[in-house]
Amino acid sequence: MLPERLLDLSIVEGAAIPNYLTPADHLWIELLLEELQACAGLTRNETEIRLTLPQRATRSFQAFKAMRHILLQHCQFEVVSQVSPRQLRRLVFTEAAASRSQSPERAIERASAEAGISCAELKQALYADIPSERRLRLPDNLLSPTEMIERYNLRLAQGILKRTHHLEVCVRDSVKAVLRAARLNGLLCHAESEATHDGTSLELSGPLSILRHTTKYGHQMAKWLPVLMGTSGWSLTARCTIRGQSVIWHASHNDRLGSSHAPPRRFDSKLEQRFFRDLRRLAPSWQVLREAEPLQLGRRIVCADFTLLPPEHNTRIPVEIVGFWTPEYLRQKIETIEQMPTNMHWVFCVEESLDPSALQALREALAKTASASLVFPFRRHIDVPAFLNFLPSKWLQTKHLFIRPPKR
Repeated sequence: MLPERLLDLSIVEGAAIPNYLTPADHLWIELLLEELQACAGLTRNETEIRLTLPQRATRSFQAFKAMRHILLQHCQFEVVSQVSPRQLRRLVFTEAAASRSQSPERAIERASAEAGISCAELKQALYADIPSERRLRLPDNLLSPTEMIERYNLRLAQGILKRTHHLEVCVRDSVKAVLRAARLNGLLCHAESEATHDGTSLELSGPLSILRHTTKYGHQMAKWLPVLMGTSGWSLTARCTIRGQSVIWHASHNDRLGSSHAPPRRFDSKLEQRFFRDLRRLAPSWQVLREAEPLQLGRRIVCADFTLLPPEHNTRIPVEIVGFWTPEYLRQKIETIEQMPTNMHWVFCVEESLDPSALQALREALAKTASASLVFPFRRHIDVPAFLNFLPSKWLQTKHLFIRPPKR
């Protein structure tokens, strides 16, 4: 992500407006890449000097400095020396201390002879491990100008996100994947229990709202952003502090943030993919929503694999497929079920061949809870006709918590 001093944006009436790069910036970025290629083998200090002045076609000097920052991060600077620079310094200092009457050149000559290299090579390698003296090695896959534009726009968005107090996100699809990525990155996330016509609403705490480890949290949120960008129809609103001002930042899939970010996998397993395909083929009048409408249970957020909408009914039936599990995993599911509202109608499709005794314990635990959730056992794959016949008829005839919200 970009530091605050390199953020190229405008603040208009309390709103932060990033100055994203466009295809019109292709020319000066290509010239900058050519200049970088000419710096191969130079020290970092020499490279930075050659990349100091922007090209005449540069739209913004701020954008040029940020792009140079990104390019230097993409490259590698390595130590080029036949002998360890630390060992060479020890030889030179030892020779100089042994006879103070000798000139520095004499000490270098004796040290170079002992190291088996020439004096010129010793002088060049003496401080070759210092960051400013390490030499540029271009990556094998140097990015194209189009890829650099996408990377720049992403880094600009991540730099703004690092200055966020509070973040509201609307996700249209792959909600479970977005939640999973947020959880793996240690983000504090809250989900609305109902979806809107635009998608599912999520709220996240920003880095500036955390009292400790702000930098670490900001990096984790920046790593999470590409996952969100990989979905379709996403949008966000963030409250940030930039340049000492409190501002609002809006972003969505319509912004120039690139499309090279891989979308989340649509299915976690072939079992889920086959269930979806068979259900659409055998019950085409049913609507099948993938990873929709997360449910907030205390501090935990759960999201069913599928939400089924029977024909001519407003009922919504969440379905979770548990193809591989352990007794500990089932115990955690029981704890989740115990927190669900009494009129919650979830169906857990569980592979019964792994441990029949543990599966029976799950059924008994469900019978003791107030939840209306059910367990549908299967072997190897889910028999869709048997699954549909398994659903209680009253679920398809009565209204309960999962009713499609009226459109406004």
